[in-house]
This record gives sequence, C-alpha cells and structure tokens, in this order.
Amino acid sequence: MRPDKFVIVFDYNGVILEDAKHHWRAFNGMAEKVGAKPVSYAEYRLAFRIPLKEMYADLGICKKVIAERTDDLHRFFGEAYNGSNQGVCPRRGVIQALSYIKGQGHKAIILSNHTKEDIRKQLKRFDLDNCFSAVLANGHDEHQDIMYKAGKGKRLENWLKNHHVRGGIVVGDTPEEVHIARGCGFFSMGLTGGFCLPAAFKGENEPDFLRKDLRPMPAIIAECYKRLQL
Repeated sequence: MRPDKFVIVFDYNGVILEDAKHHWRAFNGMAEKVGAKPVSYAEYRLAFRIPLKEMYADLGICKKVIAERTDDLHRFFGEAYNGSNQGVCPRRGVIQALSYIKGQGHKAIILSNHTKEDIRKQLKRFDLDNCFSAVLANGHDEHQDIMYKAGKGKRLENWLKNHHVRGGIVVGDTPEEVHIARGCGFFSMGLTGGFCLPAAFKGENEPDFLRKDLRPMPAIIAECYKRLQL
C-alpha cells in the first residue's frame, strides 16, 4: 500500500488543541447567562457528549432554554470561549506527529464538530494550516447541528467515498471517535486529559491505543501501517 493511501484523522478540540478547560470555563460562562449554576471540571468531563442538548440538560441547563434559545446558547458560549482562548496551545506532540506524517507521505485530516471558519483561523495562528489535506467540520450556518445530533462520522464516510484511502487511524479524546474508527475499519487512538475522563474509554469504548498525549504517535502510525502491509 502506498503511503498516501493511509490517513490519520484527528479530532480538533482536545486533540490538536489543548482547550478542554477553556470549553469548561466557557460552558460555565454560558450557564450563568441563562440562570444555571456552574459545574466542576470533573462534572463537565463526566457529562461530556454529543448531542449537546443531552449534556446541557444533565449539567443543569433548563430543557426549555435548550429548545427555545439555541442561538443564544451558541452565542454566549462563543463569547466566553473566544474571550479566554488566547492561552490555548497545541497539545504536546502535535508538531512532531504532523511532521512525521508529512515526512512519511501519509495524509492528515481534521474531523470536528467545530466550525471550519474557526478551525482555519486557529490553524493559521499556530502555523499548522498547511499540515492537513482537509478540514471536515461544520459550516457557519450548521452550528445548531451538534445540539441535536452526532453527525461527524457521516462527514468522514462521505470524504472517504471520494478518496482512494485504504487504511487509517482516527485520533480523538472521546468515545465518539472510537466508534467512528470502527465504522470505517480504521485503527483508533484515544487521548486522555481531554474532554472525557479516562473511564470513558472502557468496555465497548476501548480504543486500539490509549495515550496521554501525541508524542507516541509516530511509533503508533508506523505499527498500524506495517500491520496493513503484512
């Protein structure tokens, strides 16, 4: 198999960016605006999942507010996140992993529930905008999608239909990416220290590899690619 037939699919928030705590702070800022109580970081990580409406309800946001003020919630969250994200930086090992992928001739893409516009801005800020073959994410007018459905796996499936890829790895910090990988017949790599607690990766959510950061990524890519060559 040629190297360019192998793709590494990265989730964005919590994987490329070290921003889980910023999301938690932004959630609490949003919650305050609609009269809900703040939650601890552990509570936020324990509840985190897509669709957001279920998570928000579990964390004390009134269901009527979720149903009737989706645009407000999105705006409040965005204002709080953008006001605190200047300290956000790439996760440990990101630069080395992307350099290895490029050197080996593999493809790297982003698969995210975030918006393309914001991802592109942040990639440019960190000088990573030329490291990815594609950014598969929501358009500006699709911000409500993650409130009601988990659909980024379908986005990857559609991309694969138009590209001659024969194998790959999906890297994420939630069980969602583990199941997306299985659906595509790819290897899965879970990252702890992101949006979910380590316990989230047990049982049916257990990935092929579980690491605390991306520094082991080159060795894992080499091992997976070798397996497909045998």
